[in-house]
Amino acid sequence: MTVIVIVGSLGNKAETIYPYGINAMFSILSKVATLAEVLEATKAREYCLNT
Repeated sequence: MTVIVIVGSLGNKAETIYPYGINAMFSILSKVATLAEVLEATKAREYCLNT
């Protein structure tokens, strides 16, 4: 919900909220990347166990 508010605010008040929006975006992207790494590690472990 917070993310939607930040993204919505970016268009209206780009000057004031822009740096914060960028930081939030990178934070979200890094969390997604971490999640992807966890999923990859889990898949790799399952693959090793199955073979």
